[in-house]
Amino acid sequence: MPGLGFDLAFKYRNPVLILSDAFTGQLKEDVEFPEFTSRHYDVSSWAATGAKGRQPHIFNSLELDFQKHFKHMGMIYEKYHQAEESEVRFEEYRTEDADTVIIAFGIASRIAKGAVNNLRSRGIKAGLFRPITLWPFPKTPLKKLASAGKRFLDVELNTGQMYEDVRLAVGDGVTVDFLGKWGGVVPTEAEIENKLKRLEVVAA
Repeated sequence: MPGLGFDLAFKYRNPVLILSDAFTGQLKEDVEFPEFTSRHYDVSSWAATGAKGRQPHIFNSLELDFQKHFKHMGMIYEKYHQAEESEVRFEEYRTEDADTVIIAFGIASRIAKGAVNNLRSRGIKAGLFRPITLWPFPKTPLKKLASAGKRFLDVELNTGQMYEDVRLAVGDGVTVDFLGKWGGVVPTEAEIENKLKRLEVVAA
């Protein structure tokens, strides 16, 4: 993922933030890294490599000439639009026939996946949707799940920051419930299952 982050930063000339949590540094397990080959991008027009033998590169997001500023902001808008079209990443797990889809990222998604497996073993149709990019947010695939009649449970290690993104993605009339933990406390598989029981999604 860091390699991809660097690649996208060069491609769009935009900062890329890689979100992680403390549990990543505390896990011990076998892992296989995918092969990553960096692409080459021409940085000659903007990279700060020293101005010896050339004119200095000037970085400025504010143009006092409003026509130039309008053109510059249009270029940035188009760049964001291109990223939204091309860089959405997500993972679906057993969502095809699921009645309820748990939405989670980071360590919460690993716990939610265990809860999904437990529920499936009891014949309860649950699935997991894991956003890999929180921006661009995977709005279209979530809306597709919502149009198929799914209900959702947002599980996150926050006070609901992703909840609003989910609500905006799926639209009105779709049930989206929330289970949040914070301050280093994580939800357990049992808590996720109990939450669904209280919502009358899972038979007691």
